[in-house]
Amino acid sequence: AGRGRLYTIPPPPPKPDVEEGAEPPPEEPPPEPTQQTRWVLPAKESVQLRVDYKSALIGPMQHALKFEVMCVGESKAATLQVGAMCARPSISTDPRNVFNRKVKAKDQLKVKKAYVVQRQCFEFGPLLAKRPRPVPNDEGVSPPPHKDHETPLHISNNSPFPLTVQFSFLGDGKAVHTPMPLPFTPPPALVEGEGSETKDAAPPAVDMPTRPADAGPVFFLRETTMTLEPDETKDLYLSAFPDMNGLFDENLICTITNNPEPVQFPISCIGSTPAVALSSQAVEFQRLLLGRSDTKVVQIASRSALPQRWSIVQADLDAIGEQPASEPGGAPKLPSYTVTPTSGFLAPGEVASMAVTFHAREPGACAKTLNIQITDAESLLGVVDTLPVALTAEAYDIKVKVEWPGEATATPEAPVYMGLDFGSFKV
Repeated sequence: AGRGRLYTIPPPPPKPDVEEGAEPPPEEPPPEPTQQTRWVLPAKESVQLRVDYKSALIGPMQHALKFEVMCVGESKAATLQVGAMCARPSISTDPRNVFNRKVKAKDQLKVKKAYVVQRQCFEFGPLLAKRPRPVPNDEGVSPPPHKDHETPLHISNNSPFPLTVQFSFLGDGKAVHTPMPLPFTPPPALVEGEGSETKDAAPPAVDMPTRPADAGPVFFLRETTMTLEPDETKDLYLSAFPDMNGLFDENLICTITNNPEPVQFPISCIGSTPAVALSSQAVEFQRLLLGRSDTKVVQIASRSALPQRWSIVQADLDAIGEQPASEPGGAPKLPSYTVTPTSGFLAPGEVASMAVTFHAREPGACAKTLNIQITDAESLLGVVDTLPVALTAEAYDIKVKVEWPGEATATPEAPVYMGLDFGSFKV
């Protein structure tokens, strides 16, 4: 609580006369105050009072000093209002002032650079893992990071004193990594065409690796020191670059000069890489009679918290496509397999369908392989994964050969009747 003390300061001694051009003597330090609560003032004289204030609490204090004036035959009262303010350098911690966006509650996979009130944490949300950080040029200046990976924090001086604040991370920016399973459910079993048998797809394996102990930092700051005048606001740029799948938690520490209590802002991000799951990686058709066709549908389900792209390798499409004629002037060989579509865009949690149709054009077995390549939406990381899909089918034909009686022993000299001879019948 606030605490004040009242002191009396004796009047200073008279200053000696100084001749013109002479240096004035050095001023003597003021006398030490003495505690006193009662004074006798001769006529036309005064006394100086000093009030000292000390407080263990931050905030304003108002107090009234009351004086009683005693005269001969009369008494009067005088009141002196004393006000004081105890403060220390500080910055605003209100999330509405520090962060651009604030939400009450939201799924972690759907948050995008917002302060979540329910978890009391600023969350970047899902970010592309292993995205390269900007590299400084020859002059040592780094280009700005990707807009999804950086955000400004508004640092405001809400104290009456100028201050300097130092920024750091509780874990040196390396954060605490928590493995997370792949989001969204795997695709259902293989969808078969008419006349085909259903074959259940094996559930995809869940990969939850742990982060190496010597891994580098995930969170970064453009600057680590900031000087602010009273009521001044500056932006502190915070960026995050996760290096693997999973949740990363960290604390931004703000150390203010002449303030023993640092300010902490919990922050987090989720690393996500392109990943899909197929309803089947082996498409098997039943034996088909020539001239017929059968279709099976392979479902491609997104298992990433970010958009991604998939496509079939062009060489595989060329291998199952229309082939040139085997003889000059002949008709081209029509494809045994057709696939639609051959590429596509997958939003988080979306499921795409790829139809594979087998055309029985020539008798015999037909085995092919389609390789599906997975990339991020902007193809920054190149091909992240390749999933093979084996195609197996067989076409057959029905041929009939008629052999007449005696045909095997017939000669040109002794031909046989090519037909059925029932002989003579009595009418």
